[in-house]
Amino acid sequence: MQRARGAARVGLRAGGGRVNITELYQKSPCRVLMPRVDGRDRAEIVFINSSGGITGGDDLDYAVRAEGAATTMATTQASEKIYSAIDRDARLRMALSAGDGATLEWLPQQTIAFDGARLRRQTSIDITGNARLLALDWLVMGRQARGETMNRGALRDEWRVRRDGRLVWADALRLTGDLAGLGARRASLGGNRAFATLVYAGPDAADRLELARGLIEECGEAGVTVVGGVLVGRFLAPDGLALHKSVSFFLEAFRAGLTGFAPWPPRLWTC
Repeated sequence: MQRARGAARVGLRAGGGRVNITELYQKSPCRVLMPRVDGRDRAEIVFINSSGGITGGDDLDYAVRAEGAATTMATTQASEKIYSAIDRDARLRMALSAGDGATLEWLPQQTIAFDGARLRRQTSIDITGNARLLALDWLVMGRQARGETMNRGALRDEWRVRRDGRLVWADALRLTGDLAGLGARRASLGGNRAFATLVYAGPDAADRLELARGLIEECGEAGVTVVGGVLVGRFLAPDGLALHKSVSFFLEAFRAGLTGFAPWPPRLWTC
C-alpha cells in the first residue's frame, strides 16, 4: 500500500534586526508556511500535512532550529488525525533545537486518534546556553461530540530533552491493546480521553514552578514539577474541548511573564 514519507525542516537565525532563514526543506506531504506578521518581531512557522491525515506505515519528520537571538513560534495548520492502521505504527517525529540566546515555541494543534490507530510520536529537544524553549503536545482519543471512542490501538509518546548535549529529562508513555480498559484505570488516564504534556526549558524554569502550581488549580486534573531544570506539566480532561480550555488558560497566564514570549497563542488556534 502507498505510504507517506514526508519531512519539513526550518532553520532560523537572528541578524540585521530581523529573523533570517538559514534552512528550508520540505518533502511531500509535509509543507511549510511562514506568514508575514506585521508589527511582530518574531517568526511564525506553520507546518502542513497535505495528505489529510496519518495512517499505519506513514512516517513524518518535522524540525525547527533557532539560533542567535531568533524568536520563533511554530504550530500546525490543523489538528493532525491518526486513522485506523492494519498492522504498522505511524511515526511522527518533532526535533526542536534552540541555541544560546534563542527563544522557540512549539504549540501545535491537537492530535486526534481514531479507533484502531497506531501511533509512535517522538519529541526531541536540544537547547544550549540560556536558550528558552516551550513545547506542547496533546492527544485526543476520539471526538466525543461525534460519538467516537478509541477502544483499541497502540499509542507511544516519547520525549527527550538535552541541555548542552546532556540528557536532562526523558519520558515515555505506551498504551496498547484494550485502550478503553487501560484508560479507565486510575493509574493511567482515570477515564479521561484527552491528555497533554507541556515542557518549559529555560534558565528560570525552577523559578516559575510556584506560579505554575497556582495556575493548575484552575485546570482540572493537572500537575507540574521540575526535573533536571526542566518544568514539566501534565493535563487530563474528559474530551478535547475541556483539554483545550485548561491548556489555553495555563499557557496564556504562564507565558505572560516569560521574557521574549508573545502574549498571544498561534493565530490558527482561534480560526
